[in-house]
Amino acid sequence: MTFAKVHRARASYLRGAPLLPWILAIARRSFFDERRAAKSRTEDLSNDGTLPEPTEPEAELPSELSDALDRALSGLPESYREAITLTKITGLSVAEAAEVLGTTPTAVKLRVHRGYNQLRDRLEAFRRGA
Repeated sequence: MTFAKVHRARASYLRGAPLLPWILAIARRSFFDERRAAKSRTEDLSNDGTLPEPTEPEAELPSELSDALDRALSGLPESYREAITLTKITGLSVAEAAEVLGTTPTAVKLRVHRGYNQLRDRLEAFRRGA
């Protein structure tokens, strides 16, 4: 494949320039192209040409982890919990959440950040205990 690309790109070679770096650049790009192609998702079509329905249900959080997350979230100070709930769970923008909470967007961002830090610590304790 790389040799075919070198052959097709022969018109771009500058006569008198070092040959090896030019070939290696083509080989490098070819390698990355192949890696990207391998990562792409392929789907097998059914006989009528449509995508098959997924056979497995969407993965959900294990109930134990979900319960730990609920407990950790309920244990946060109210201002942090409200900011996280409004922005991340409800889906409001930071400006909209600031309007609901009667504060500034910067304060909402700060509350979410501090709340995440506390959530991370609480869930890390859960992970160590599990």
